[in-house]
Amino acid sequence: MTTIRDEEQICAMCGAKSTHRGIMSTNAFGSRDLDLRPPEMERWTMESWVQHCPKCGYAYRTIKEKAPEADTTVTSEAYKAIESGSLSAIFMKASLISEGASDPDAAANY
Repeated sequence: MTTIRDEEQICAMCGAKSTHRGIMSTNAFGSRDLDLRPPEMERWTMESWVQHCPKCGYAYRTIKEKAPEADTTVTSEAYKAIESGSLSAIFMKASLISEGASDPDAAANY
């Protein structure tokens, strides 16, 4: 069973307040898919793995935390070129933020 609650967060980049879903608990039975997504139950929590500020577009595991070099990444042409709105775009933004923060493992996982 998955338990989720809404949490209000303040963006570390722009100071805007927004509400995000937080995972309190979940489970996973079975093996990962070929694209490395986790098995059922945990897979349906993917939208909660990354938070995205609706005002400035900052995307990270939690927007209340500012990643190293985030200012540089968010203003880069590559970051600005990602069209917001889809879950895959949010994960791509989080990947670029992690890459800019010298965290290649997190960048690859996003």
